[in-house]
Amino acid sequence: MALGDIMAGPDRGSDKPQQGTSLTYVAAMISGAIGSMGFLFATLLALQHTGRLPAPAISNNICIDEKLAFMREQPDHSPNLLVLGSSVAWRSVDGGVLASVIDGVRPVNGAFCGLRMHQTEFVGDWLLDRMPSVRTVAVVASPFDFVGCKVNPTEVFNRQAADGFVFGRQWKWGFYLRYFDPISLLRNVLHVSSMRHAKSLETLVFTPYGDGPLDTSESMPTLVYGELPPTLDPLCFQSLRRFAVRLSQEHRRLALIATPISPAWTARFDRDGKAFEDFGKAVRAAFAGTGAIYWDGEKESPMSPKAFTDAIHMRWSAVGQFTRTFASALGKFLTPVHEQAMSE
Repeated sequence: MALGDIMAGPDRGSDKPQQGTSLTYVAAMISGAIGSMGFLFATLLALQHTGRLPAPAISNNICIDEKLAFMREQPDHSPNLLVLGSSVAWRSVDGGVLASVIDGVRPVNGAFCGLRMHQTEFVGDWLLDRMPSVRTVAVVASPFDFVGCKVNPTEVFNRQAADGFVFGRQWKWGFYLRYFDPISLLRNVLHVSSMRHAKSLETLVFTPYGDGPLDTSESMPTLVYGELPPTLDPLCFQSLRRFAVRLSQEHRRLALIATPISPAWTARFDRDGKAFEDFGKAVRAAFAGTGAIYWDGEKESPMSPKAFTDAIHMRWSAVGQFTRTFASALGKFLTPVHEQAMSE
């Protein structure tokens, strides 16, 4: 036997078991992946059937993700007034009152919880690009929305994903797979059902306009929000300025409506009113030359301590009064331009 045959023989003989082992391993991997995928889909479908399925974790913030899911399911009413801001805009505006007080207004609340002003600009740019019917924007804010723009990321969710999910109405299960987080899913499954129905401080109930009413008698044990920094974040006001310039260039109107603050907070942290006065001056400076306006809710629509659940969030029983006050004061400005021209 030749030396080459002796050396080659064992190698050829060992190819078959090695190849068989590799194929078995690949088959096992594929079967495992299919089984895991099937189990995941079965779990999601079961959660959906029982009303415990959270929105896909596009932002990984249940409050924001639930609002995106709500927006996805809404029919296109071609809104002409867009409300923007953080949770004070989401919680403290009654779209039904706006529609009843201002002729021709079709409002939509595009506010999300926890936003700083630069994040409100990000959301506003996204929604305005997708809502050409909007002619007027109302940013409803407190001075606390103008803190922390320097240290918080601008994008609160992936814009392309949110665009496909909300406006493209792409296959929703794809978003569950793309943003799958077992820990977040488990945590949200335990609470989301009750949050969608409960009258509590963490409620995720939405009105047809997208408002998030705090229809509860509960209050936070503390004011939650402490003293404002001596100087608010300049980057926040730069964002407000950019947003105002954009709207001016597009011949759209912008109003910043400052929500009132709890008298308990004012008595403790702003007894002379300087913090709110400085905030108003900074907003007006950002608006210079853009045609945007500022409305001081702390001065024009003060509320009793019982109207608040903490320092800045109003319970729903007080929101109607606040909305009616600023809608009546700003009705002419908030009326979409073409509707206003037709009425004159």
